[in-house]
Amino acid sequence: MSYGQLTEGKRIERKLSAPVTPERVATFTIVGKPASRRDAIDKVTGKAKYAGDIAPAGALHARILRPPAHGASLTDIDTSAAERVPGVRVVRDGDLVACCTRIAMKRIAR
Repeated sequence: MSYGQLTEGKRIERKLSAPVTPERVATFTIVGKPASRRDAIDKVTGKAKYAGDIAPAGALHARILRPPAHGASLTDIDTSAAERVPGVRVVRDGDLVACCTRIAMKRIAR
């Protein structure tokens, strides 16, 4: 159902019944004031955690194998060496080929 169907073509509007008095700028406690960064030290020292640093237990890390040129199609690929490595899984879906392995829950050193 669209908004037009919900309103049945009627215009929806409200009008304020009392005049509005904006706050005085002098009373602002946040707007226009410098904000201290609580995460700055962690970012500078490398302690900050980013999405790439976190891996849920049992997550797979994958490397997508791509052809050397834009628009190229996969004709042949030998993944036998990767398939012999313990814990490595090769995933194929049409032209998409990826090598996956389980990763331990640890931070990546920077």
